[in-house]
Amino acid sequence: MEVETKRKAAFELHADTRILINIIHHRLMDESVETVTYAELNRAIGGRNVQKEANGLLQTARKHVEQNDKIKIETVRDVGLKITDDYGGCLRYARERIRRISRKETKTILNAIDGRDLPGDQKRTIMAELSLMSALQLFTGPQMPTKILDKIEANEQNQLPTAETLRLFLPNGKTTETAHK
Repeated sequence: MEVETKRKAAFELHADTRILINIIHHRLMDESVETVTYAELNRAIGGRNVQKEANGLLQTARKHVEQNDKIKIETVRDVGLKITDDYGGCLRYARERIRRISRKETKTILNAIDGRDLPGDQKRTIMAELSLMSALQLFTGPQMPTKILDKIEANEQNQLPTAETLRLFLPNGKTTETAHK
């Protein structure tokens, strides 16, 4: 007896997401408007609010347009979407956000576990995670881009290899071999 294999249907975008994709692409790329307003996007999908209940549709449409048109779209608070070429600013904002979240969560967890007698496995897991969070705080510090930029300029590279970047965090620029001694 032969068993039929059913193919799963390819992921299909919601009709409203396709409408948002078309409007965002058309307005930003074809018409070169500075900003596509939320009001305009709300009207296009029958009055649903893209900042509230239809936000998931908007985020999917935004990612789709960014990928297909090779652009970076940023939000203008309570106004709409616009193309940005401030890639460094976007990365800096993300880095600062990661640092802030890491700092807050570390503080919250340390407060929550203070004075508790935790089982060994759970305590080791928590300490490992806290160590990673501390490393994130160190790696995302405000002085680090300058150190990395200086090293990139000195070696005339586009991007440092990961191991080389990590060496910049060691005291006095020691190599990993000498740092362990």
